[in-house]
Amino acid sequence: MLSIGNAYGQCNACDVMPCPGNELVDVWDWDAVPLSESNRFSSNRIRDMFVNSVYVDDNLPITNDVIAFTLEYNTLNVDGSALVTASGTVLVPIGYPCAASPASSNCNLPWALYYKGTNVSGSTPSWAGEIPDGSGGTTMSVSGWDGFNFTFALALAANGYITVVPDYLGFGRNSLSGYHPYLHNDSEAQAGIDLLYAANEFLRRSPSEVLTNPTDTSGGYSICLPDTGQQSELFVYGHSQGGQSTMSFIKKTASCSNFPFEVKASATVSGAMDAYFNS
Repeated sequence: MLSIGNAYGQCNACDVMPCPGNELVDVWDWDAVPLSESNRFSSNRIRDMFVNSVYVDDNLPITNDVIAFTLEYNTLNVDGSALVTASGTVLVPIGYPCAASPASSNCNLPWALYYKGTNVSGSTPSWAGEIPDGSGGTTMSVSGWDGFNFTFALALAANGYITVVPDYLGFGRNSLSGYHPYLHNDSEAQAGIDLLYAANEFLRRSPSEVLTNPTDTSGGYSICLPDTGQQSELFVYGHSQGGQSTMSFIKKTASCSNFPFEVKASATVSGAMDAYFNS
C-alpha cells in the first residue's frame, strides 16, 4: 500500500475551492488496487477486447501494452471544508524505452483525463465488467456503462496516453458512498485535479511496483515522466455529465498556479448544459 496526501493552498482566482498545491503532506490512506487478478493488458488482449466491443472501432491502432490500477486518494468534499476519500482509474502505457534523461522529448508521455458520463447504476470505470483471464481463449463482456467508460479509457492508454478516470464523489471506493452531488461543478473538477496529482505521485514513487514486466529480465520498464518542475501535456475529454465536468476542470485550472500539467486541448461531447430543459 502506498499513501500520500495533497497540501491545499490558495492560488489565483479558483472560484469556491482552493487549488491543490504540489507539496505532499503526511500520510493518507490511498490504496493502489489492481482492477483484476491480472491488471496488465497486452496489445493482443486489448485488440481482442476492441473486436468484441461495440464502443470502440476495432481498427483503432494499438501501440503499446497497458497496466491498470484503481487509486484511492484524497479530495475535497462538496463545500470544500474537509478532505474525503475518492477513487479513480489510472491506465499506464508500458513498453516505451526511455532515454537516460527523463526529460527527453521521447520520454515525456502525454496524459489524458477522461470524465465519464451520467450513471444511475452505481457502477464505475474503476471496477469495469468482466476482465479476460489472459489465457487467450476468452473475450471481454463490456455490458453496462462502466464497460463503455473503461474500454474508451483503455483505447486512449493503448495509444500512448497515461489515462486517468475519476469515479466522482459518491461512486467507487468513496467516503461519501451513496451520495453523489450530480452536476456539481467544483467537486467534479476537483476530483479530476486530485486524481492527476495522486496518479503522478504514484508513478514517481513506485516505478518498480507499477511497471514491473515479468517477461523482462532487465527489471521492468522505465516511467516516461518529465523532471520534477516540468509540465506534462494533458488532454481532457468528457461525455454527457463528463462534458460539463470537463468545462468545470478547464475553468478551475485556468488560473491555478504551479499546476504540473499543461492543458493542450479539451473536448466536450453531449454535455449536460441545460438540466431544466429551458431551450
